[in-house]
Amino acid sequence: MSFERVVCWAPGRVPKVLRIDADAAAAHVFMAIHTDEPLSFQRPAGHRSAREFLNDLITASGDVRAVVIGDSGSGKSHLVRWIELNIPPDRDDLEVVSVPRSGTSLRWIVQQLIAVLPVELQQAYREKLVVVPESTSRQSELELRLLTQLALALERSEHHNEVDAELANLLKAFFLDPAMIEFHTGGTGIVADLVQHITSRSDRDYRSSRRRFEEADLHLDSAMLKITDFAAPTIRLLRTLQVNRVLRDRAVSLVNDHLDATVAQTLGLGAGELTGLLNEIRRFLKSRGRTLVLLVEDFVRTEGIDRQLLDALIDSGDELCDLRLVIAVTTGYYDRELLDTQKTRMQYIIDLGPVHIAA
Repeated sequence: MSFERVVCWAPGRVPKVLRIDADAAAAHVFMAIHTDEPLSFQRPAGHRSAREFLNDLITASGDVRAVVIGDSGSGKSHLVRWIELNIPPDRDDLEVVSVPRSGTSLRWIVQQLIAVLPVELQQAYREKLVVVPESTSRQSELELRLLTQLALALERSEHHNEVDAELANLLKAFFLDPAMIEFHTGGTGIVADLVQHITSRSDRDYRSSRRRFEEADLHLDSAMLKITDFAAPTIRLLRTLQVNRVLRDRAVSLVNDHLDATVAQTLGLGAGELTGLLNEIRRFLKSRGRTLVLLVEDFVRTEGIDRQLLDALIDSGDELCDLRLVIAVTTGYYDRELLDTQKTRMQYIIDLGPVHIAA
């Protein structure tokens, strides 16, 4: 019998069947499509199965940190989710916190960490977190809050030379100039994007580098058309940046140097507060004889607090519980964004390599 011209699958169902993402499939479907192929390890060098790695992860003593690298689509998130689903259910000594690849925000991630603490200790941390905007006006307020935190970060930072110090002072006035705020707010652009990243549980993000201010985000050309509307310091900066390429590049670089602090403060976490939260969690779990297992399917989801998070999790001490950390990042993000001190503290580097597409 010939099946020529017979529709076996409805066209609309094909993407749902053939494009199974690690974070989209139900657990039973996920396990049915999983193939346990050998994994390539950069550190320690060699190959082993996912199950062998999982056994090493949950039976080791002390802290264990692992990073899974590879191109988009190489199976990084798939591996991290497989680890979550295969942790033995009878291991009551493991406190598992999992950050999926989609449906998250920075606020949501921190809330999952706070939930590990006993109820009586949670409220103080929850009260610090920014409230999710429920209206356009509230969204605008948060955009202004982020601009204000950026201005404060520029003001408080210690600058290496007089040029940077003066430029930072002018940029502070620039971002807070009432006539300039309209260019930076309104639901579009990098300021709105960062607010969404902080508060909104969004879909997957395939970026392999951090969100950055670019020259276009300074809105110089548009501002020059309304230059008489601005305060004197803003007019001075606009005219200078318009004709000085080197200073424009330096201004963008200065802003980007202060984005992490800006994001954390807008989220509601002051300097050192994320470290304080993680240490309190680990002290609490230590008192209960438990181990913290933190699994992050796509580490770009923690951008803005990622470096602070890793710095906190490389701390160790007799008062802190053991840690099992597995994060997935693209190779580009790993190479460019993780600090060398953070890379050296990874006991395992699993390299899933590039994605090869048949011609």
